[in-house]
Amino acid sequence: MKVPVELTSWPTDRAERVGVNSFGIGGANAHVSLGELLFGDHTDAYFKVLLESARSEGFFDLRSQTDTSDDLPYLLNFSAHTADALKSVVQSHEEYLKAHPESLHDLSYTLNVRREPLPYRAYSVVSKSSMVQPLKVSTFERNTGQYQLVYVFTGQGAQWARMGASLLEGNPVFRKTIQDLEVELSKLEPAPSWSLTGKSNSHLYPKLLRC
Repeated sequence: MKVPVELTSWPTDRAERVGVNSFGIGGANAHVSLGELLFGDHTDAYFKVLLESARSEGFFDLRSQTDTSDDLPYLLNFSAHTADALKSVVQSHEEYLKAHPESLHDLSYTLNVRREPLPYRAYSVVSKSSMVQPLKVSTFERNTGQYQLVYVFTGQGAQWARMGASLLEGNPVFRKTIQDLEVELSKLEPAPSWSLTGKSNSHLYPKLLRC
């Protein structure tokens, strides 16, 4: 394992795949995996399955396309809550494409990246030259998986109820700092309607922090 401290060329014998971590100070963590998308003999397994499925249903042989072609195929992913709704979704997008063929690239991006996949799904592979014909759409299938993405924010146990009140009771430096801050806040024009402190334990301080 090596930590690069300067711009470093990607190793020629390694796949271009990285993981990016983000650790929030409040305990909200995230991890994203990024990988290259290759064509031809080096295509990732998932994309190979997609290509074979497209070819088996009479779509394009994507392996024969190159990124220099002006007639590249684009993947359109459709989804809806019911089969009838999915049929309407496909029809409405087909009508839109006929009226706006120049938007094929943008539509592919939107359907693949900016839409949440719903239970009933289908797809089509489309190029500019094929739009003169009706869309060839895959069979409608229902996703039977029960798993959904859940975000969990642990907070890492860094805060707890009334921790501020405990500091005011046992830490003179903290208590004096809160007093000084309250004085400075009261000098503002207009002064804030809120306070850093509450009303309990008035024998220690007229207003104590509510936590």
